[in-house]
Amino acid sequence: MLNKGLAMAEKAMDTVGDAVGQGFAVGFNSAADVLDNAVQGVEKPMSTIGADLITAKRAELIKVLSNHIVSAKVDTAFDLCQGPNTAISEYIIGQASGNLARQLMTVVGEFIADNDTIKMWDAAIGKYNKAIEAVNAAGMTDKLQLKGIQLDIKEYICEQAVLGLCEQMAVEETKVRAAPQGKATRSPAVFFKVFNKDKLMQSDYKTVTSA
Repeated sequence: MLNKGLAMAEKAMDTVGDAVGQGFAVGFNSAADVLDNAVQGVEKPMSTIGADLITAKRAELIKVLSNHIVSAKVDTAFDLCQGPNTAISEYIIGQASGNLARQLMTVVGEFIADNDTIKMWDAAIGKYNKAIEAVNAAGMTDKLQLKGIQLDIKEYICEQAVLGLCEQMAVEETKVRAAPQGKATRSPAVFFKVFNKDKLMQSDYKTVTSA
């Protein structure tokens, strides 16, 4: 993800040189170097931001996820319970990662924006996009077909954090399905029967609805 813009810049270098001469190519190479240096500077710390986010904003993240799980509409509950080992996690969290990321942004967006690595990345993207604007202003749009980098890195980080949690939930879901005994505090006997794929009786329904 971080190298995408850099790859675009490198791919354009030869074309720039052919189109408008060595002087313009050198100038554009300088812009690419800015992005290259930024990528090298943020690549390692960028990989830890998700973990930092979860550590610092654990309560907010749990609240967003809990509210989503409680309010989620599940029309195929039986199929999910009987389905693959990670079906519930993927359905409730994985498929809603984009929406959850936007919800999470409202409570942790400021924390991410204040991160020095994110500030460095935003500044680098701004400089790169200005270089693209200069190319377009020089009338080279048709030959180079370059576009600025449009990426909401903060929302991207939130979505990756949600997907990471979904993976961890899927691991735990697999364990629960393999050994459901004693894993529920509410209607544990029915819980066991559901994930053990035992036949459910009317009495089980009454147990759940009266709990």
